[in-house]
Amino acid sequence: MNNTFFGSWKKIAYLIAIIITVLGLLAVFAPGFTGLGIAYIITAGFFIYGILKIVTWFNLPGELRSGFFLADGIISAFIGGLILFDALRGPSGKAEMLLTLSYTAGFMSVFNGINLITSYGILKREGISGTGFVMAGGILRLLLGILIVFNPIAGWLTLQWSWGILFIITGVALLFEIKDLPL
Repeated sequence: MNNTFFGSWKKIAYLIAIIITVLGLLAVFAPGFTGLGIAYIITAGFFIYGILKIVTWFNLPGELRSGFFLADGIISAFIGGLILFDALRGPSGKAEMLLTLSYTAGFMSVFNGINLITSYGILKREGISGTGFVMAGGILRLLLGILIVFNPIAGWLTLQWSWGILFIITGVALLFEIKDLPL
């Protein structure tokens, strides 16, 4: 069970837990720096996603090709590439990238909130128990989305702090749990 390169799997697990904790600390105490890094990763991922969809479309058999699939790939690659190019251009491009991602996260949160509130009604009519959590989650997501849309930079920083706190808690919990793992 030993890995000769790293020594042991337990050491690797401890290393990962420490990395997660440090990333969380960076996100909490340097949200601008980590936020910008995450924004670059998301934007590059969006661009790569679009390119891969285009390549996939050309590799699909003719009967499985969809114009919507190809259009999604072209639009995703174009928008991701445009935002990435603009962000690499200078400080104003970086700010525009953060604003675009903040607005996107805000609108996604609003739509998810509306979806959860709608789901609550359907689940309640079906008599499923525990639907109050669905409604509470929907309301919280709706409110969070509205706040992010109206103040995108503060919303982005709030997301960074939330992710940072989550990473810190996860990393510390892993540090305590690893000793009991059968690695």
